[in-house]
Amino acid sequence: MKPLQFDSTEESRDSKDMELHLIDNGCLCPSNCDNGIARQEALQLLETIVCDWTRLKHAEKFPGRKSPVVMPALITFGSYCLRVHRLDSDIDVLCLFSSTISRAEFFSSFVEFLEKAEGISKLLSIKHAFTPVVKFYLNGIYIDLLFGNVSQPTKLIDFHQRRKATQWSSADKNEGNPDQEEYKIDDSDLIGMDETGVRSLNGVRVTQFIEENIATNGNFRICLATIKQWAVLNGIYSNMLGFLRGINFAILLAKVCLDNPESETWSPTSLLKLFFKTFALWEWPKPIVLTRTIQRDPPPGVTDMQVWDPTINRRDAMPIITPVYPSMNSSYNVGVPQFRRIQEETIKGAIILEKEECGWKKLLQRSDFFRSHRTTTTDARYLAHTLFRSVHQPFSHFFDQQTKDDDVHAPDEKLCKSFFFIGLRFSPSTEKVNLKHFVAEFLYKINSWDHRKAGMDLQITHVLQSELPDFVVTQAVDGIAGSVTPATATLNDSDVSLAPPSKRPRVSSE
Repeated sequence: MKPLQFDSTEESRDSKDMELHLIDNGCLCPSNCDNGIARQEALQLLETIVCDWTRLKHAEKFPGRKSPVVMPALITFGSYCLRVHRLDSDIDVLCLFSSTISRAEFFSSFVEFLEKAEGISKLLSIKHAFTPVVKFYLNGIYIDLLFGNVSQPTKLIDFHQRRKATQWSSADKNEGNPDQEEYKIDDSDLIGMDETGVRSLNGVRVTQFIEENIATNGNFRICLATIKQWAVLNGIYSNMLGFLRGINFAILLAKVCLDNPESETWSPTSLLKLFFKTFALWEWPKPIVLTRTIQRDPPPGVTDMQVWDPTINRRDAMPIITPVYPSMNSSYNVGVPQFRRIQEETIKGAIILEKEECGWKKLLQRSDFFRSHRTTTTDARYLAHTLFRSVHQPFSHFFDQQTKDDDVHAPDEKLCKSFFFIGLRFSPSTEKVNLKHFVAEFLYKINSWDHRKAGMDLQITHVLQSELPDFVVTQAVDGIAGSVTPATATLNDSDVSLAPPSKRPRVSSE
């Protein structure tokens, strides 16, 4: 790849403007701002709650025994740990216990204890997930809490002795300093864990790998925050909908930095240009790997787990491999249509940064998605996956609206709705496309969900660009005008509604 040339003075000034833009728009949250301090206070309170419960369980299990209580360690990871979180981001936290605390106790006794704690709201325990998690708000801060336990408590004891306290120091808190020592996980901590336990530690281990091997200084953080905001604005930031999320972009940027050691001294705008140029030209599905080789065999004493293998996982469209055992494809959800959108936006971004002065400003403009597509709208999330086999272009953003509804009995009562858009793009020779099969398959899946309740209603509607509701214009894109005339996608000339849970799905003609 041809070396990039930059004017350091202009780049430095441009980078400062980019950082201020991110902060002003809530895309980067300094640790000493009100939100940053609130997050540190929430973590301090969470640690107090966890330690109180641990002492309670110790007293129940070992009544009368004066043995010391092995306190857990709270370990942050993801965007908060890398300090690229937004004002509205959650905090990913792993709570690492000694082996005296089991996962079953955590998701039963602790969840009950947590739910009664002051400041806790909207608690949701998902203990049967692929990676079990407890989600909740603590004094307005959204937290995802994972569980782990280690068979040997020696490291935990040594950690707390070094730290000299189990709570965040008030001095550090008042200074707005989140850079306190956190427990470092290594292969020895995986000994004796089941696969669920190892997976629960994976997020922390990937984050700590990036911290230990990449200069995650201000330049890295500003660049990563810019990339994330670009993805959000272009509707390609959602793991659930088959796009990428923060950890994927962090691994991609780390790959650029590892392959270009001199980039450690580059400005964020210079690093941003290299990021987009690298992945605009990347020969997918060639995998992104941060280590020299993928570790196939487990460390001594660690459970043998399935590791990503290109000969087995041949259908992966955009493999971004985690750098710790067991190496997995962190972007396994990315489908072919989503991959196509990501690549289109990446190439577009590379061209903008190459040709435009202060190109990051145009990069962070609102998407032209709704100007370039006719669209189908739906009140649900899963249709993007059902349409996988057609040529669709999802826009990863939910539009929440409160509207009056004729079916609502109370005249002043408002109905909460959430809209999701999927743009349909076809070849010029295509005249008509029948989506009824895909929609029927989607409706059947939704209607078969065991937890569906009355009021969880769905309607799928085909609309022209000129018929888009006003809130799309005000919330997502500025200055939509006119319409386009590509192929007509129909639902057999019908809109589709989802019947209440007591009824079967139906196609309603209007």
